[in-house]
Amino acid sequence: MLQQQRKLIRGRNRWLLPVFRLMLVVQLLAMTAAPVWAEEAPAAQSADSTEAGPSVKSLGIVQITGGLGHTVALKSDGSVWTWGDSLHGKLGTGPNVYRYAPTQVKPLFDITSIAAGLNHTLALRKDGTVWAWGQNTNGQLGDGTLTDRPEPFEIEGLTNIVAIAAGNNYSAALKGDGTIVTWGDNSKGQLGDSTYDPKLTPSQLSYPTNVIGIAAGGMHMLALLSNHTVVAWGDNTYGQVGNAETQTKTNRPTLVNFTYDTVALAAGANFSALLKKDGEVWTWGYNIAGQLGNGNKTDRNFANNVVGADDVVSIAAGNSHMIVLHKDGSVSGWGLNNYGQLGTGDYKDSDHNVPVEGLKDVSVIGTGSFNSMAVKSDGTVWGWGNSTLGQLGDGTATSRILPVVVPRFNLIVQPPKGGSFANEIQTRALAAGDSFNLVWKRNRLWTWGENTFGELGTGTVGGKNVPVEAVNAGTVTAVEAGSHSAFVLKPDGTVWSWGQNVNGQLADQTTDSKNTPAAAPLLKDVSMISAGNAFTLALKKDGTVWGIGDNTFGQMADNTTESAANVVQISGLFRIKAIAAGYNHALALAEDGTLWAWGDNSNGQLGDGSSMLRRMVVPIDGLKDVKAIAAGRNHSLALKADGTVYAWGYNGFGQLGDGTTTNRTAPVPVAGLTGVASIAAGSYHSLAVKQDGTVWAWGAGSFGQLGDGSAANRSQPVQAKGIRGATEAAAGSYHSAAISAEGTVWTWGANMSGQLGDGTYKNRTVPGVVTGFDRGFSDTAGHWAEATIASAVDKGYADGYPDGTFHPDGTLTRAEFAKLAAAALKLPGAAASGGNGQAWYQPYVEALTKEGDYGPEETGRAWDEPITRAELARIAVKVTSPELRASNTAMSDAFALQTAVSKGILQGLDHGRLGPEETTTRAQAVTIMERILTVQAGGALPVDEAALQQAGKE
Repeated sequence: MLQQQRKLIRGRNRWLLPVFRLMLVVQLLAMTAAPVWAEEAPAAQSADSTEAGPSVKSLGIVQITGGLGHTVALKSDGSVWTWGDSLHGKLGTGPNVYRYAPTQVKPLFDITSIAAGLNHTLALRKDGTVWAWGQNTNGQLGDGTLTDRPEPFEIEGLTNIVAIAAGNNYSAALKGDGTIVTWGDNSKGQLGDSTYDPKLTPSQLSYPTNVIGIAAGGMHMLALLSNHTVVAWGDNTYGQVGNAETQTKTNRPTLVNFTYDTVALAAGANFSALLKKDGEVWTWGYNIAGQLGNGNKTDRNFANNVVGADDVVSIAAGNSHMIVLHKDGSVSGWGLNNYGQLGTGDYKDSDHNVPVEGLKDVSVIGTGSFNSMAVKSDGTVWGWGNSTLGQLGDGTATSRILPVVVPRFNLIVQPPKGGSFANEIQTRALAAGDSFNLVWKRNRLWTWGENTFGELGTGTVGGKNVPVEAVNAGTVTAVEAGSHSAFVLKPDGTVWSWGQNVNGQLADQTTDSKNTPAAAPLLKDVSMISAGNAFTLALKKDGTVWGIGDNTFGQMADNTTESAANVVQISGLFRIKAIAAGYNHALALAEDGTLWAWGDNSNGQLGDGSSMLRRMVVPIDGLKDVKAIAAGRNHSLALKADGTVYAWGYNGFGQLGDGTTTNRTAPVPVAGLTGVASIAAGSYHSLAVKQDGTVWAWGAGSFGQLGDGSAANRSQPVQAKGIRGATEAAAGSYHSAAISAEGTVWTWGANMSGQLGDGTYKNRTVPGVVTGFDRGFSDTAGHWAEATIASAVDKGYADGYPDGTFHPDGTLTRAEFAKLAAAALKLPGAAASGGNGQAWYQPYVEALTKEGDYGPEETGRAWDEPITRAELARIAVKVTSPELRASNTAMSDAFALQTAVSKGILQGLDHGRLGPEETTTRAQAVTIMERILTVQAGGALPVDEAALQQAGKE
């Protein structure tokens, strides 16, 4: 039987055996022993991807390894690439197809280590989580099933992991506390848990402890202890566990003799190896092909040194061969060579150390079952040996007996530098904090609402229920508000801040709150600013993202809970074009339309399919072509290029807009919403501005923040009443705001702190125009129409006289009303003209006539004479009743008056008197025009019952 096995393993097709390929060796831990280890053996590192000694250039986390027919590479940017056989989905790229060139495993990022088993693959992330994919027939993926997984997933329950290893059909992970967890096949006791029972999920070992490195062989395991000795367990058929164990298998870790001063480990299918601090390599176990490198082919159950390998800085073991990296950057090897995996230019096995031909300046080495790999100091990848399934990555299925380069592929990734990607400074005129607002309007910064922490920037505390001008704001490109902090972005990319600063979120190197705007010296070259509850994010022009402030929920994405007193770069984010900060979570939108998230995830607001808090950024899968993002208290929104909106996270009030109140951990479409141009998210409600200038809202409505005239919650979008021409929206905790291109500002919802800016503290369920941004007219103070006149002026369709008066009680001519109406209705072509002998008012009349608002009865009159109330009624009815705009539609004065009164547009003068032939004042005309706009936008007006009765008699 033994002879038959030996003959089989000598054959060219030995990859068919259930053999393994190694993964990892030693990884430094944040333990007491780690610094000592580093000083004693600065060359030691992982078996597959190593940081070498003083003469070999370190490539950081760069690593390369392989399994049975597939190869896995880790780039310096933390991305993972695979190629070769995809049986069982072990490439992590989906379908079971061969890939002869590297392909990125896209869901993975911030990876620090990789491991490959026979047909499964593991990846360790910077945050200490482990991801797995591929074959799962023995539970080696650790998900509690026996189902293969063709794409990476996070193994639940694994945290604080610092190293990983993969055997034939089992896996292991080393924790930061020096203990080990194992899972998968256990037929030879390779899980080390004193049983021979398989484990479908990770199982904690009680021994060994104080472990600083691990390696997995075919069906046996090695562990390096902090005293630099080795323990082993599992299959011992060929003595690969060591001579302290006399049985052919053991399920208990056992000390291996003669392993003192060990700094690194490697394990093949049936043999073991270690690297000592003096650069010597020691081996033991199966030796049929000379894989022990001791000059013969006799199996050995105790560790002894390899002849001629005494200046080694890194080791790697395949199925039955080894390669080592020397201090001078050269590579040598020994053992099985049936596919040319020794790189000697032939197929001869070697029982002693032989150099790999023509390979110099190597920094990292790795092995597959029957192939070998090297990464040079310039990041290029070289491979040799078996490639029948494309595992050499050179675009062919041809095995190589000498090293060949993987074309157009490099494991060193240079982060984008300034100039290679450039964001433009993003403009924003409106922002809403918890209970206050910021508006940049007519070259001045206006604020109103709550002012407990000085967030209004007026130099005082104490709220304001009307707009006031912030002091020392200067020229502003964009405004932003956190819960109780405020920011402006300047044209030069600098930021000014004020308000609450308990966590240093103002980026001014203090934790003192401020009530006036001042420079935030820590933020420069910024293109966009976004503020959460107590943290701030800045998107720089080079596409990188930086954060400062509270880090309780991982908002700084640095895998700690320590608040950042200085700005820190959000790791793993490059070429970002937009950011959004929620209450305690954050989103980032990349140039390619992909989404990233981090921070609090208690309600699924990160959209990664889980509710696990993330202290490092994670991708949001399933969304493409995203153009804008927004983050609420604990829900998130994304606007796609096709004008649809997706939402995820908390949905207790319907703020996801999917017709339910069910939380979602992954994006779902907002029901029936299309043609959207911009989005905003409040505490528990959401807003969307459509391309037609209307505003839509959904979610919590108890304070009227949805603007639909009710205080009801809505699980699907409803239109906010009375808004036309909006371009942006902003959502506070319980109030909403919108602004038009001309600077008209609407607010609605909660008003306990005066955040609606209407001079009251009364909540409002429909939008109202905020006034008071311009100087008052000298003759409107105290007038019954003062607020309405101010609203019309703010909307840009009414103005006063050069002397600062408005003449509210002066009569209005037909020509003047034509201008006012065309401007208020925003009709195309409505612009004054004085050329070619045309009357100045003619363009307005033509625009109204073309729209159907004016007919022969309106255009056949003297334009310089005052307009009557009956005429206003007729025009109002046409504007608000499209079915009556036809040129052949006859309308009597009585019908026009009754209809206008019934709509609430026209009210009686006294005791319901209509006065149809009486002229109209400027104040009355503006008031009627405001009512027309309200009705046109779907709003309802109070009706004068006395006037309605009088109209019925006319």
